Amino acid sequence: GFILYFNTNLFARFFLSSQGEIYNKAISYLKIRSLSMPICLLNNVIFSVLRGMNTYESAIKINALTQLVNLLLNPIMMIKYNIEGVALSSVFAEVLCLFFYVKLLNEKKILKKNIVFFRKTSNRFMRLGMFIQLKYILINMIYITINKRLSLLDTSGVQLAAHIIICKLLSISEIIYRGFSSTATVLIPTESIYKNDRNIKKRIYIWSTIIGIIQCLIFFNLKHFLNHLTNDIDVLDLCKKLIVITTTYQYLDGINTVQEGILQGYQMFRTSSIISFVTSVPLLLVFSKINNVKEVWKIASIFVFIKSIILYCSVNYNDKYVKLKKRDIKDIEETMI
Repeated sequence: GFILYFNTNLFARFFLSSQGEIYNKAISYLKIRSLSMPICLLNNVIFSVLRGMNTYESAIKINALTQLVNLLLNPIMMIKYNIEGVALSSVFAEVLCLFFYVKLLNEKKILKKNIVFFRKTSNRFMRLGMFIQLKYILINMIYITINKRLSLLDTSGVQLAAHIIICKLLSISEIIYRGFSSTATVLIPTESIYKNDRNIKKRIYIWSTIIGIIQCLIFFNLKHFLNHLTNDIDVLDLCKKLIVITTTYQYLDGINTVQEGILQGYQMFRTSSIISFVTSVPLLLVFSKINNVKEVWKIASIFVFIKSIILYCSVNYNDKYVKLKKRDIKDIEETMI
């Protein structure tokens, strides 16, 4: 966060062309938003810990409350302080969320000073976490590459604006998929002990498909509501042209998210990361040569389809090999006790 604050221009050039109209506004936003980065990291870690302990109902309520505060503050702060106001409202929401999270941890007596336990688990934490971090670094590099390329091709910002609107709509559609993914990550390890993981996996697939079809119908009809997100006619027309291909993309990407959750449930972090690496690196190279935003979503849909097949084979091919190791089961049993 401090590095980003004091070197905002350097980081912004990875995302945007310095010749674009939105560059200066991005700098103003990033400088303030960078202050909340350590807080945002802590909030995500705390939520993950509570999720892993199956005690995250209160955490969800806290997160929902602070997001609501952010949602209400955003338009007020934007009218009063422009783009800096939006950043300030986000920082305030993150601080508020951390305050309630720490209060919750103290109430549940989760924060403990245990150096022996810390040393014992740190090695495994770093080993498994390294693969997960690699996956998300690649995903963000792809996002950065696309934004930079679009800002260079179209300095007016129309294509980039349309791309960002579509991405935000996709992030909403991902909420339920990520819920299924988290459910798989939590349930499969515990159900594996009772040899009921296959049934759980089938149910997650069935419900993910049902929700995916419903969301496809909703997403396809979003073209009738896009005028509420932008009043720029060029951006609006471009978004409408992208709806069909992005509807397909959101379904495939959502199923991939669920399948990655299943792999993580089986503690197959390395497999998930290798698949992401194999599919993301070529995608990164291709995106550095794109000519317009339509190509972005066409190419992305092709690659996400290939990835979905690879993930499906990894999750389901020869079920008897897709199981937890004895060491992992022992760790889960100890945690449950």
